[in-house]
Amino acid sequence: RVPTLIVVCVLLSNFQVSNACLSQGSALPSCNLTPNRVASSVQKDLHEGRPIVDMENAGTEFFEDFEFQGKELKIKQNTFQGHNAVIWDASRVLAKYFEFSNPQLANKKVLELGSGCGLVGICLASMGASVTLTELPGRTALLEENVQATVPEHPVVVRSCVWGKVGTTTAWGAVEDFGNEWDTITGSDLVYADESTSHLIETLKHCCGRNTEIIISQELRKPKDLEFFRMLPSHGFAFRKLTKEELHPVFQANEIAVFQIRREKSAFDTIVEETKEGVEEAKSP
Repeated sequence: RVPTLIVVCVLLSNFQVSNACLSQGSALPSCNLTPNRVASSVQKDLHEGRPIVDMENAGTEFFEDFEFQGKELKIKQNTFQGHNAVIWDASRVLAKYFEFSNPQLANKKVLELGSGCGLVGICLASMGASVTLTELPGRTALLEENVQATVPEHPVVVRSCVWGKVGTTTAWGAVEDFGNEWDTITGSDLVYADESTSHLIETLKHCCGRNTEIIISQELRKPKDLEFFRMLPSHGFAFRKLTKEELHPVFQANEIAVFQIRREKSAFDTIVEETKEGVEEAKSP
């Protein structure tokens, strides 16, 4: 008889951020991040109804049945493939935010950065969006498998993506041009390594059009995670942290923030010109 496998999902972060620390359109003030464990009731609510898996006995591959708009999406994960191949809490919160806010995404072009297992992008595709999911080169196989298993009838593209200035090469590979005609750019837990933060900003600058909306979630694990948000205004972006009332009433936690980011109109034309010059310069022999 095969024993029932049990999983306990735990939030990994220990920091809380206040609304005052993340004010719209300006450099962030000095934030007082204090250690904070999510209350057991919040953890129970955040993970309620999820299949529980004993990671020690389940091997490297396992599935999560994620309920979205009345349907169950079976998302495959693989611990052997690294941190990008498991679902993190920030992506659950982000996916449920989209379910709760229910934006009109039919035929909208959506770019997801750092897609991991593809949970958020797959959810948006099921809402009718035309989604491009991205991951680092060599890490897209699980994405493609999950897309085919969950939303094969929807227009979903899976591509390798290296963040940075178009035409350059970073430690992760060559930076390709993804254009700037996106209606929405999204992603979860994109701030995870200090060396990639500046490259992420370059990608957002290039891909964010005049009317593009960026919606990202971030689990704030350490004070330094806020550096990305402190840098945004100096690169022509305005942003705000969504309130608890705007998030799914169950799928939220103090340590996980969701941000809405937009291009400052006055900065858009300047950045476009700088980008064009950079692309032309990279093409020159």
